[in-house]
Amino acid sequence: MINDVIADISQLAVGNGQLAIFPNPVNDILEVRNLIPGTNLTIVIYNNIGEKVFESQQEKVPSQTSINVSAFTAGVYFIELSDGKTSARKVFTKK
Repeated sequence: MINDVIADISQLAVGNGQLAIFPNPVNDILEVRNLIPGTNLTIVIYNNIGEKVFESQQEKVPSQTSINVSAFTAGVYFIELSDGKTSARKVFTKK
């Protein structure tokens, strides 16, 4: 389930939790806010042609995680968040 909300914050439902990513578009740091901390997550980012450009497996994710995307070229990317049972994918733009 993917929902867009005001102020460039996108909330994603994964499992029993809610996640938000911001800002979108992003310059250097993409914030992933986990509204139910302690969740085990896999975070994968793909470029616009489907190549994996980032992957992180995190156990007991804190309430907010920062991902440095400053080395990414400008363009459209997809972030996929998975708790092992369900996943959600959201589009974001790197300036």
